[in-house]
Parts: sequence; structure tokens; C-alpha cells
Amino acid sequence: MNKKISLGAAIAYMAIVAAITFSITKIYSMNSFNTMMENINQRENNFEKISEVDRLVRENFYGNIDTESVNYAAVKGLIEGLNDKNSYYMTQQEYELFKSADTGRYVGIGVVVERSDEGYIKVTEVYPESSAALAGVKVDDIFVSVNDVPVNAENYTQLAKSLVGEAGTKVKLVRRVNNEEDILNIVRRDIDIPTVNYKIIGEGVGYVSFDDIKVGTAHQLEKAIKTMQDEKATSLVLDLRDIQTDSENYIVSMLQVIMPQGNVANRVYKNGKVVSLGKATTKGITIPITLLINERTSGTIELFAEALHGMQNCKIVGTRTAGNGLAKEVIKISDGSAMLLTTSVYETNTGAVYNNKGVIPDFEVIMDIDETQKDTVYGNIDIDTQLRKAYDISLAFAKTQEVNNNMND
Repeated sequence: MNKKISLGAAIAYMAIVAAITFSITKIYSMNSFNTMMENINQRENNFEKISEVDRLVRENFYGNIDTESVNYAAVKGLIEGLNDKNSYYMTQQEYELFKSADTGRYVGIGVVVERSDEGYIKVTEVYPESSAALAGVKVDDIFVSVNDVPVNAENYTQLAKSLVGEAGTKVKLVRRVNNEEDILNIVRRDIDIPTVNYKIIGEGVGYVSFDDIKVGTAHQLEKAIKTMQDEKATSLVLDLRDIQTDSENYIVSMLQVIMPQGNVANRVYKNGKVVSLGKATTKGITIPITLLINERTSGTIELFAEALHGMQNCKIVGTRTAGNGLAKEVIKISDGSAMLLTTSVYETNTGAVYNNKGVIPDFEVIMDIDETQKDTVYGNIDIDTQLRKAYDISLAFAKTQEVNNNMND
């Protein structure tokens, strides 16, 4: 049996609901207002205390007050009071140095040198595609003169530094090889310091390791992957062990090399605001990828690992990473100074957040070695147990993908 209610009863019911809603809203608003006022009052009390201390110091301190030093200490103390190791204050001069910090670019002829036993300049490394490389300079070459000044133990440091200089300028070198000398006029150039090492380690598995993450790393990574694919690499192992970096832009550029078209990662702010870090515009790398990580993998390189982990063609081997997933930003102040402040947390395009918990490998392989052993162990598939596991997974992964591709064909 259907029951009907009168128009008056319906109106009364709606009025009651509206009253309840109004009351709840009013209570919530009052609570929010009270909380806000408490915060305002607390801040006012804090400022009053600071003002009182300032007055008492100026009235009673026996000595001269350096206002600039006091202001610096006060602002610095405010940031340090956050108890956040990632946040700090920079004076105008410190900020200028921060902006000009090493990006991995180098202006010079493109060599790494050391002093020889005789006091000459000995070449220990030649950067690929550098002016020195194009001029035919090789490892173990000796420079006995720079700009017509003979090199000796006393002036070695000064003359070695002169190999670096303004782009487009020339340096005249006398090279000695097998007791024969020739003259080289080499132009200094702006180049990227090599940070990416790569090789095929067997059965189509390409291995990539990183010395550091710099401005040119993404381009070098792209070139390394293309070169190995041209050499018939059917899977990749990317070694991220011991890499520690806060370079967000460089990491985003690396993700754009590998990830398929679309958003690569986000910042998530305290108020819930989500900001994209960038988008990939190509189909990305479709062959299987295995990542190597460990507890010393830290910072935005963890974002790189977690973001790739969201791809179907990626697996991870090693141990849990450090879990440093907070994002920092430089906020400029009106007087030219600035502060580096933790403002948000990193999130992958699949919604994964690794802060505090780290990136967790699919296959945990513990390898306990000390700092002195890394150079001989890492990358040596015979004794590097983590790399051996990654290699085996890459082979199996590649064969499975090949089977699937054949079935689809």
C-alpha cells in the first residue's frame, strides 16, 4: 500500500534537514575559525616574544650590534627550527653560488690529467667527441709545453688549469709520444662530462651504469641505449646502485627517454595540489628493462626507479632504497636571498609514493661489500651476484617477450 505525505509535512521535513545542515556547517565553520584564530594568536605571541628579546638585547647588550648578522642568524634559525635537513637559508651570495653549482658541463680541451714522474702533464682520460679527441690526443700522452711555457713540477698546477678556459679560445700544446714531439693547437669547447658507461654483457643484454647524474646524462643514456640496440641488444640492465642525487630536472629528462608517451611523475603538495613534472613524447623503450638498486640508492634516482617500475616491461633487483622522496624547491626572497624548502612529495604517474618506505625490489638479492670493493665487483658478472640475477631475469624476460611477439604476429 502506497503512503502519501502531505505538502506541509514535506516542507517541515525539508526545514528540519536544512536546519541540521546549517547547524553542522556553523559548528564546523566556528571550529575552523577558532583554530585559525588560535594559530594567529600563537603567531602574534611568537612575534611579540621575538620583538621583546630584540628590545632587551638592544637595551642591555654591552657591545656593538651587527644588524645584518643578527637578521641573518634569525632567518637561518627559523629555517633550521623546522628540523628538516633538506631545508636551509641562503644569502644572496650563497644563492648565486648555488645557481652556478656544477652541472656536469666542462669548457676546455676535454681531458683529465695528472702530473707525471718527470713533472709533465700526463693524460689519464680523453672525453669522447671533445676537441682533444678530435685532435688525436690519447691516454698516456704527455704535454711538455703549454702556450710556449715548458711544464715542470713547479708550474704544473697552473699550466694544467690553463687547459680549461673560455669556449672558442685556443691552447698551444707540445705533445711528446715515444720521445717524439709535435705541436697541437686545440680549441676549448663546451662539452658534457661523460656520466654514462655501457656495454653488452652477453646474449643481447645491455648493461648501463652511471658515474653521476648531470645535465648531459639523459642524452648520453639515450645514445647508449640506441647504440646497444643497434648492436642487437634485446634487454637492458640499468645499474642505479649507490647513486645519490637531488637533480629533479635531469631525472625527468631521463624518464622522458625511456617512458612511453604521457605524464612521467608528479609533485603532490600539502594542500593536495598535484603538479606534473613533465611528459614523455615518444613510444619509449619497449624492450625489457631490469633495474639494480640498493640501500644507497637515494633521492630523485629513486623516483626514476619507482616510475619505471610502473611499466610492464620493468623488473627490479637488489635491496630496498633509502626512501628519500620529499621534493624541494628554491623560494626567492625580496632582498635577493633564497631558501631551499621541502614543499611536496614525489609521486609516480601510477600514484606510487616511495618516501620513507623506499623502492622495493621484485627480487631481493643482498650483496655485502665495502666501498673499496665496488670498482672491482660492480659490473663483473662473474662475482657481482646482483648483476648475475638481473642478467638471468633479463634473458628470461626477453625470451618471453619474443615468444609473445611471435604469437601476436
